Amino acid sequence: MKELGFSQWLMLSGLGMFFLAYFAQLWRKHLAGRDMVMNRDPRLYPPNYDQLTKADRRRLLRIHTWREVWDQTGKTLTLVAALGVLLFVISIFIANSGA
Repeated sequence: MKELGFSQWLMLSGLGMFFLAYFAQLWRKHLAGRDMVMNRDPRLYPPNYDQLTKADRRRLLRIHTWREVWDQTGKTLTLVAALGVLLFVISIFIANSGA
């Protein structure tokens, strides 16, 4: 088996960075949503909660959990994911340039 080249290592590291950061952010969102539901956060349970449709309830959960995790850690994880995508794209250009 051939040894991996620089562009292949760059591609693998970019994919790894993206997936680790993405799933860490999703896990943080899941934990925040679980805590908000367990604590009956008033943002998720407005006074007219019984009149809301299932889609409206899901929308409330989606909006407020993303707002909850969009702190400094969330922004850092998003930056790491974006850097991973950038490394992946750069590795494609390096591999196609013949280097």
